[in-house]
Amino acid sequence: MVFYWEVKFYPPVPEELNEDLTRYLVVLQIRQDLFTGNLPASFQTLALLGSYTAQGEIGDYDRHTHVDIDYLRPYSFAPHQSDELLARIYDLHKTRKLVASSSTPSLPLSLPSLPSPLSLSQATRGDNC
Repeated sequence: MVFYWEVKFYPPVPEELNEDLTRYLVVLQIRQDLFTGNLPASFQTLALLGSYTAQGEIGDYDRHTHVDIDYLRPYSFAPHQSDELLARIYDLHKTRKLVASSSTPSLPLSLPSLPSPLSLSQATRGDNC
């Protein structure tokens, strides 16, 4: 019998990561872990992270362009996403505002910071959404 013990470290305060590329790589790793099931997440957490992803991929919510959840359909936010999840992401995306990056002129925008592990656990309980 063989046992494996794996540890994955996520930064405790992602907002303190200085480089846009580092924040982007953390986002990619979390997205991969969510899709493979290595990082379980509740509906509320998936909606919260999905809204950050939508805001990072699409930009700020525009009430003239983004009239319903159809603009979110081309994006994968969860392994088994439903219209209910897309509706929640849509509602949360309305509240996000993009912040321009001052440290990396080659990137047009700063990627959204991820919630800390504490706020992720709060979102799992439904306190954040």
